[in-house]
Amino acid sequence: MISRTRVVARNPRAASRTWPAETVVYLPDGNTIHSLNETASAVWEFLVHKPTVAQIVHHVAHEFEVDEEQAAQDVKTLLETLVARNLVVLSGGLDDDEARGASATARESDEAERQIPLLYRIKDRAREQNIPMHALLELTNNCNLWCRHCYITHRPSQGELTLDEIKPILDQLADLGTLFLTLTGGEALCRKDFFSIAEYARQREFSFSLFTNGTLITPSVADRLKELALERAEISILGARAATHDAITQVEGSFEKAIGGARLLIERGINVQLKTTWMKLNIDESEEIQGLADSIGATSFRGGNLIIHRRDGSSENSSLAAEESQMRAMQQRRLDRHPGVKLPPDPPPLSEEQKKDIIPCGAGQTSVRIDAYGNVYPCAAIDVLLGDAKTTPLAEIWYGSEELEKIRAIRLIDLPECSACDLWQRCTRCAGLALMETGSLLAASPQACRVARIQHKFLEEKQCELQ
Repeated sequence: MISRTRVVARNPRAASRTWPAETVVYLPDGNTIHSLNETASAVWEFLVHKPTVAQIVHHVAHEFEVDEEQAAQDVKTLLETLVARNLVVLSGGLDDDEARGASATARESDEAERQIPLLYRIKDRAREQNIPMHALLELTNNCNLWCRHCYITHRPSQGELTLDEIKPILDQLADLGTLFLTLTGGEALCRKDFFSIAEYARQREFSFSLFTNGTLITPSVADRLKELALERAEISILGARAATHDAITQVEGSFEKAIGGARLLIERGINVQLKTTWMKLNIDESEEIQGLADSIGATSFRGGNLIIHRRDGSSENSSLAAEESQMRAMQQRRLDRHPGVKLPPDPPPLSEEQKKDIIPCGAGQTSVRIDAYGNVYPCAAIDVLLGDAKTTPLAEIWYGSEELEKIRAIRLIDLPECSACDLWQRCTRCAGLALMETGSLLAASPQACRVARIQHKFLEEKQCELQ
């Protein structure tokens, strides 16, 4: 038994949120997520007071009307599990007997949890209860780069949310159950008060990620991000070499600074994902960019073919889309890199009943976006204004918006072109892009259709070659 005089506190790097019937705890160190039941949730809430084990036992006995002996046994098992999972810390650490007990309890619990896809269950629970599990907060439209494909055109700082306006928005997001917060821009690090915002977010126990171009990350910035338990940084790398990357950002030296920023974070053990938008300007370097990500130790890399139209309504940047021949060549390079890989079979067709149940887009279900001026939207891409967070409580917007109810009600059967398309299950359709391109949330996205057809045609040809 862990000594009853020990003081117990939450791991200061953990993020948590209490939902109906459970508490969800996320630890960026190890990228683990945990669900706490009613008893564990009550203890977790009590830990904000940094109580002793004896005080926890008394609290559980009183809260659940059990005798002290039963409460002591339950608390022992729970604390050993929480300690082994690094969710709590004890004053003075663990002695050998306590460490062995924690390890054994954790093994038993982990074995049970491996039977349940916990993250998927938590996401389903958030969707069922309309909990905005993920929030994207755009801190500014300002940026130190001028990327040719960027959807942001106007960059006025006047009217952007102040720190005093952002804090109550974060408070309201926490009350709504938001656990994962992404800070972005523009370039979020352009804000002089960025760390005041990030520190307050951590005080409210959000797990926060950062979308950045990486150029403003210095050793001191990286150190502070580490201290704040940054979950993940996503850094845009738009070429495998400076000439390509800098031609797209239109700022000389941005490639070296971005890679340097990524290295600084990786050296400090922060998860870094490199990402890119494939364009005719950079897609020929796809394998080299992937190799670059691997060589610097990035956690992952992803690239996308869709180019979001500019928010001023212009589709000029769509002219940067990669040519069909370039996309086919990239697919061939991927196959060459993994010789012997089996091509994915065609998925079975969907029934009409299945189409009535499939939610084609998670916008407004478990995600929300708030722009630099306080305007609230369903997601990063759908520019359907739901309300103003400066003047209207977020709960009123989230639960009372008629526009949001319409978006949540959309099912695959409501998309006439997409539901009749054999390529739906291979498609990367974005509802926001479809709205920009066609004026309708229910329409097919011409960009997504083009990409899906090109990729499907390529796979069909390869399947024929193997027969």
